[in-house]
Amino acid sequence: MNEKEKRRQVNDKIVEWIKSRTETRYAGEISLVLVYGSYVNGTANEKSDVDCCFIPKTQKGYDMAVTFILDGVGYDLFPLPWERAEGIAHLKESLLPLVGDAQILYQDTPEDGERFRQLQRRLRENLQDGQYRDKAAGERFCRACELYGDLLKSERTAAVRRLAGEVLMLLADAVALHCGEYYHFGLKKQYEDLRDRLSDVPETFVTAYDELLKAADDAEFKTCGGKLLQEAGAYLGLSLPEYGNCRKELTEEARIQPDYRWLAGLYEEICSTFQKIYICCRDENVPLAFLSAVCLQRELDEAAESGGRQYDLLGAYCSADLEKLAERAREIETDFVGLIVSGGGSIRRYDCVEELAAL
Repeated sequence: MNEKEKRRQVNDKIVEWIKSRTETRYAGEISLVLVYGSYVNGTANEKSDVDCCFIPKTQKGYDMAVTFILDGVGYDLFPLPWERAEGIAHLKESLLPLVGDAQILYQDTPEDGERFRQLQRRLRENLQDGQYRDKAAGERFCRACELYGDLLKSERTAAVRRLAGEVLMLLADAVALHCGEYYHFGLKKQYEDLRDRLSDVPETFVTAYDELLKAADDAEFKTCGGKLLQEAGAYLGLSLPEYGNCRKELTEEARIQPDYRWLAGLYEEICSTFQKIYICCRDENVPLAFLSAVCLQRELDEAAESGGRQYDLLGAYCSADLEKLAERAREIETDFVGLIVSGGGSIRRYDCVEELAAL
């Protein structure tokens, strides 16, 4: 049995544990438990977790949320209120697979299951409505324009590259929505979908996407981000705002005392993103390595704002040498864990599924 098959067996046990935990400890408190992502779409690797969320029915139901690390892989069972699920069905967020491709693991009542299936139908209907989906695409384009303005003012390399990546992801969502589509495999196959599946997307947009991935310095990331905006705007029929040459004012922020318990929980969540970066760098998957690093940099920046250390992950990104990114990620992960432990934070680590009974 190879490592991928072993991880699948572990994840099967975790799914059964989640279902049993719901039935025995939260019966009547949870409307639905949903699984999605690599566990159900066939793209899992030897370090894949289980993407799983639940829709609470009562306030007590929120207590089922838990994060932990099992055999080096992070898991995050998180609440998805009905209101947020409805927002996703109405194209308000980029997490469309969470509704569109999710499978029901547990339902409290048949009515709960039918309510969710209605949301899935509503999502498909909204994607088929040209005017509705173009409005959602336009909202993402406008947000990308705002972030590009921040990008032009940024001087820190990690911020420049993170903002460039966030602009890229918003615009990729926008053009997919304009086609009446979304990325069923999430970021994992976004680049491939743009290149091979979404035939209506102009080749010039895909080229601009590729050029941003290959950018070598801050100036190139800013230039490529602007080109990507221009290509998306032309495709969507939307115009870009005027950007001035003002520089962002840097202010010294008051130092916040770290909450090591919160940082421990954050690490349990983002542990899987570190693993994703290691796998992508090993496999020379440039698009997903960059996008995963952007997502992780965003989490690290938020942690820094909450009292953690400032880390520069994306400064090590180079499309021609992904090992540098992997090395920087390992250094940051080691230091981040050390920071948490030295501050008295406790990271929940387990070696086998049977140990989860304590949660």
